[in-house]
Order: sequence, then C-alpha cells, then structure tokens
Amino acid sequence: MRLLNQTKCPVNILSPIFQQAADAIGVDSTNLTVKITARRTGIGIAGIAYHETWRGVDIKITLPARVIHHSWHGKIISQTYDALMKAEYFWIIAAHEFSHVLDYQANRQGACREFNHFTEDHRSIKHDSRPQEIRAEQYAHAAKQSVEDNVEYQENLLALAVWLDNLD
Repeated sequence: MRLLNQTKCPVNILSPIFQQAADAIGVDSTNLTVKITARRTGIGIAGIAYHETWRGVDIKITLPARVIHHSWHGKIISQTYDALMKAEYFWIIAAHEFSHVLDYQANRQGACREFNHFTEDHRSIKHDSRPQEIRAEQYAHAAKQSVEDNVEYQENLLALAVWLDNLD
C-alpha cells in the first residue's frame, strides 16, 4: 500500500492503521494508493473509495485540523469526545472505505455485488440505505470486532489518539 500523506500526522502513525484496517477487511492492498488530506476547517473525517483509480488514488481520507467525525454514516462527534474515540472512528472510516475497495476487487474477479444508487422508479436512494453502504458498514464493524482485543490495534489507536489530543 502506498500512502500519500498530506497531513501533519506522521506516516509512522497512519501507515499501521491503514494496513491493519485493510488486513482486517481482507482487501488486497498491494497496489492500492491511499491519499490522506487535511481540511483547514474542523468539519470532520470523511472518506471516499474510487471505483477506478482516479489520478493515481484508490482511497482518499480527509483528516481535518480539529477532528470531529461527521460523515455520511450519521455519526457526529463533538469536541467533548476524547481523542481515543476520534481515533476509533478514523479506523472505522478507513475500514469502511477498504470495504468498498473489496467490493470493487470482487466485481473485477467476476462476483456480482449490488451497487444501486436509484430505485426502480429512478428515485435516488438515500446514501445510508444503499446496499453497498449497508454492506460496507457491516464489514467495517465486523472487522473492528475481530481486532478489538489485538494489542497492536490498541497501540496504533493510542498513538493516533495521542497525536490528535495534541492538536486541541
């Protein structure tokens, strides 16, 4: 996995988190490129996985200056939450985006996983109700449960939490 880090967070903190999330999901990350960017405002952590490599990037994760989780998944974390919880949501967002990559890789190998953005009468499905989003949430939470007792996972989250705590 190749990381394009455009944040102030050191690569030695981010790299194990992304690698562990990819391994927990089961995605082949050898040829993946993950771009980590930072926002100037504190809107939140967001992620996007591209169906095809876009400008050399497969996944883009945005880490704002002041980290509050605010994404399409409907979880909002205020500044009153501790840094460890923010680090956990960062890991879940990474795992969620790797879940989409897993679906893309499976479809390239002949699987037919459903990706619907519209209903039969051509109305747009709400983001959280789309089958690919439900599937990605299930994968991400199953992956988190599988690594929760892992000491390496806890150390990686703690390193990110310490770094995030120093931002405030």
